Amino acid sequence: MIPRLKKILGLTDPEPIQQTDDHTPAIPSPPAVPVSGLPAAPQKRAEILAFIINSLHPYRDEAQTDIQGLTLLVCCPTAEEEELMRVALYTAFPDRFKEDELDRELANHYIRLPRNWTFTIQLVPDHLPDCRFRQGNLGLQLQRAHTAPVPVSQAIISALRGQTHQAAYIIQPDGQTTLLIGRGFKPALPSGRVRTNDIVFLEKSDPAFDPVSGKENGAVSRNHAKITFDPVRKGFFLFADEGGLPMSGNKTKIFRSDDSVVRVDIMGMGYPLQDGDQIELGGEATLSVTIS
Repeated sequence: MIPRLKKILGLTDPEPIQQTDDHTPAIPSPPAVPVSGLPAAPQKRAEILAFIINSLHPYRDEAQTDIQGLTLLVCCPTAEEEELMRVALYTAFPDRFKEDELDRELANHYIRLPRNWTFTIQLVPDHLPDCRFRQGNLGLQLQRAHTAPVPVSQAIISALRGQTHQAAYIIQPDGQTTLLIGRGFKPALPSGRVRTNDIVFLEKSDPAFDPVSGKENGAVSRNHAKITFDPVRKGFFLFADEGGLPMSGNKTKIFRSDDSVVRVDIMGMGYPLQDGDQIELGGEATLSVTIS
């Protein structure tokens, strides 16, 4: 009778609090936070250094070596792995990994390289290209002093997608050795400086602009990149300028003839160009490279 009366009057007993064995009210556990299986950047940095040192172990205690440069290749199939490698390799600070980390480790292991040896980094998204040493997603290629460079006379750059002012542009070692790539002839940059482009993707306001052939031009930054001939290394190199970097909301890539992809996204680093390469600007416009 009493329980029925309580129910009619809306007076119900409170739900009992679930208790643990020690009579302490149970507190619901917070949802589990997924933990990445990737190591921290310092641990990955140490792994990379160990890989390079182990690869160069035959050169320990040698008074001289024929190595003129090292190229570290890293396969990063996911954005998380790529970000980890960028932090571990200090890609935002050119030469810091070489000067602050690698030089010291080489000295500690009595591996002597020439004073002007070079170190470059290439992050690739799918698979490692052929290289001298491999370990997991790491690869190391050696540039040797006795390797005779392939003589080159010129590089011809032409548009595959997008409309440029000229059908083709030529870089010759004995002529103009640097060509600036961008949209517009003399665009004003955010800094106020006026840039004079050599490989010019036409603006929509240009009288010669064609909306069909030039539909990809908008993806090209006004200061996107440059191609330079290096007389020391006897080759052509692509550099991303500020407007062609991810920090500016843009991107630059090299598509090799073997279907590998090189992301050109480290400020101040020159990426070697090969005959048959294609340079993608902003994910849409594309230049072809012919080296002879």
